[in-house]
Amino acid sequence: MVQGNMELKCGGCSRKLKKGIQCLECETWFHSKCAKGDLEECLKESWRCMLCASLSCDCEQKDREIADLKAELEKAKQKIKSLTDEIEGLKSIRKEKTELNNQNFSPKKTSRKTRVMGDSMIRYAGDHCRRNGVDVECFPGIRAEEMEEQIDRLGDNRKEDIVLFHVGSNDIKRAKTDDHVMGLIWDLGTAAKKKFKKAKIIISGVIKRKDVSSRRIDYINECLDWVCASQGLQFVNSNAWISEEDIGRDGIHLNRRGSEKFGRLLMDVINSAGSEGGQDCKEDNGGKPKEDISGEVRRGGKQQRKENIADEGKGLKLLQ
Repeated sequence: MVQGNMELKCGGCSRKLKKGIQCLECETWFHSKCAKGDLEECLKESWRCMLCASLSCDCEQKDREIADLKAELEKAKQKIKSLTDEIEGLKSIRKEKTELNNQNFSPKKTSRKTRVMGDSMIRYAGDHCRRNGVDVECFPGIRAEEMEEQIDRLGDNRKEDIVLFHVGSNDIKRAKTDDHVMGLIWDLGTAAKKKFKKAKIIISGVIKRKDVSSRRIDYINECLDWVCASQGLQFVNSNAWISEEDIGRDGIHLNRRGSEKFGRLLMDVINSAGSEGGQDCKEDNGGKPKEDISGEVRRGGKQQRKENIADEGKGLKLLQ
């Protein structure tokens, strides 16, 4: 009730009032009619004006929503914790499985002094060899004749037991003919035998690429196989294990999966060459032995094949 000589205006009609009811929340005075309730009844309870009552209702609703969200959040936290524990368990299983696979399938570190020298194709494939105790030297863009210079810079009295070279990819574009590529590899083999007198020399063939036909790559590798057989070197043709899916986006280099496969293949070849009584790796077509290519067979039909692929060397990209 309004007491004393206070002059107040009704919060509803804005007229002066002598008696009325006050809102519990905003403390505004109202006529009983403006309060839309019996004055005596309103005085018996904690009365709120319509605006405050509406706001209170909204607040209570929001409080309930917040409480519900907090409950859902707590459930979500428990679910997250449960899933996190499951993930950690799966990671642990995967780690154990990976370690087991590495123990079962990864080649053992070679006990022989081994060196691998090649172009950018061994940049990442060589990582697998390094992990197994092999010295790897990568020379991006190198050609066969330039590899001879790298051999010459090495000191004398070499103690390597096994030396593997991977070259030829960068010679396809610059060499005038495929016979020229053969000659370059022949000279490389001669230089390698002279420098590494006690070592087993291995030549890795040209890996397939998308800007050169498979027929031409196969022909070049057949010629390189003949060169190695003639010089008493070991030849390995990686294309029996490398697929189209292993070639990178540039169509030349190997992708991550291809590099890993190539690296494992090189280690298999090195371990095979280093074992007692190890045989030369002269396999193709899924591991089936190939017949040695004699000089007569190599010459027969070669001119016709060269005419068919004469234009395929145009526009080739050089490995970087």
